[in-house]
Amino acid sequence: MRMLLLHEGLWGYVAGTEQEPDPSLDGRALAKICLYVEEAAQVNIPSDVHTAKGAWDALQKAFEAKGLGRKMFLQMRIFNAKLEQFGTVREYIDEVMSTARQLHEIGSPLPDEYVGVIMLNNLGSKYESFVLAIENSGVQVTSELVRDRLLSHNVRMSDEPGTSATALFAGRGRARSSSNPKPKWEPKCYGCGGLGHMKRECPSKKKESNNSDSNSSKDKGSNSSGGNDGNKNKSGGKKPEGGGGKKTCMYAAMAAVRPGRRTSTWILDS
Repeated sequence: MRMLLLHEGLWGYVAGTEQEPDPSLDGRALAKICLYVEEAAQVNIPSDVHTAKGAWDALQKAFEAKGLGRKMFLQMRIFNAKLEQFGTVREYIDEVMSTARQLHEIGSPLPDEYVGVIMLNNLGSKYESFVLAIENSGVQVTSELVRDRLLSHNVRMSDEPGTSATALFAGRGRARSSSNPKPKWEPKCYGCGGLGHMKRECPSKKKESNNSDSNSSKDKGSNSSGGNDGNKNKSGGKKPEGGGGKKTCMYAAMAAVRPGRRTSTWILDS
């Protein structure tokens, strides 16, 4: 309310500092006070009050008592305020600093360093590293220092207690990714064109390799069987074809001429 009246240039009528009061502006300030307070609170403004200052003083007397009970209530309120009780860090900071301001207004202010320490002490175990960093920095702890650093730290955190802009954005991203999951990437083979394997692991390539090994084995088997046929030709006396047959005939002729002895005489059979 005070900020609104300052913005409108009407706070001087409430504070009583206006040098040349204008009744129309004073009435305008009174109207704004009455319109912006709750309807239940308007009963605390006496009907015979016709100035903005009179209405302000009446509300202040009703809601900002300066007795011992009010002082104890505000002190318990600021000492028991904990981050986990609020939706966001911003709400927690506003509560602590607003209560400290109310204590100041009733004439029982807390040292600003105490307000900063209270704010740090009630953050909870989740912020232990943050509190230790400030304590070990060697700087003078104030409520404004803790407020600024806490808000900066909170921006960098993705898991701010409650709903923050960062957490909301992350939550929407998770919801979108869960509803429309991206298809799993599968490698493509540049040999057969199939999916799910690389070229070096291609089943077609392995099949071709197995076929070539099988053909090699067959060729080796046919060569060995051909050698056995040659031996049969030697033992059976059947004349083989080609140069191999000539060698066999020459050996047989040599053995027939002088069995059991080596000789340098060769008999060629055409």
